[in-house]
Amino acid sequence: MDPTRRIRLAPNVIPRFYQGGRKLGEFRHTQLGEYDGEDWVGSTIRASEGKGNLGLSSLPDGQLLVEAISQAPQTYLGLDHVGRYGSNLEVLVKILDAGQRLAVHVHLTRAVPASI
Repeated sequence: MDPTRRIRLAPNVIPRFYQGGRKLGEFRHTQLGEYDGEDWVGSTIRASEGKGNLGLSSLPDGQLLVEAISQAPQTYLGLDHVGRYGSNLEVLVKILDAGQRLAVHVHLTRAVPASI
């Protein structure tokens, strides 16, 4: 893979318990369901409540992004990132369309500074 080539990823919509999806569907130029309020962009993380590959982004050829990264981590993530974190992307980007108010929450896996 050419590391300077952009890859257009398809929407990776994750059904949720809360209402939302209309505006996300408009943004992605597709019709979404009433509870399709999250799009996980470039995700290498499986949704915890899902089965199979729910949550994982696919490349245009159908290969899972997480598999492609594991086969060529330096190409996708760069030498510095791989040296520090390995082939783990270390981030999950979500586009949210909450059709109702939601509580703010985080999922921490590293030590949290005392100032937070």
